[in-house]
Amino acid sequence: MINRAIPFLLLASFVAAGCASGGHVVSEVEQLSPLTEADLADYPDHTALGVIRILRPEWVDVNPRQIRVFLGPSARGGLDHLENLMAREVREIRYHPQRQTTGKHSTYAYVTVTLKG
Repeated sequence: MINRAIPFLLLASFVAAGCASGGHVVSEVEQLSPLTEADLADYPDHTALGVIRILRPEWVDVNPRQIRVFLGPSARGGLDHLENLMAREVREIRYHPQRQTTGKHSTYAYVTVTLKG
């Protein structure tokens, strides 16, 4: 009886975790997929950070002090820079988690922004 109970308890804990998260479990592929111009088109009057908070909140649920923003190849600072950038100006936003970075940026996760034009 105990052997049958363990798989059931594991399944129940996964179901409970899914329900507690609002029913939507974010896959790693979805988490890392960029926000494209098509994604951003529905939010032209939002800031880049506002759209991230709507469509990819897991990108900014970490400590904001551990995220750096790059506009093209140039470092711009922290997430506050994205408050000054409107979604209608952006072609793409990509998130790079800390575990995927190397070299001088390895202590931070970072967001790269490509502008239109």
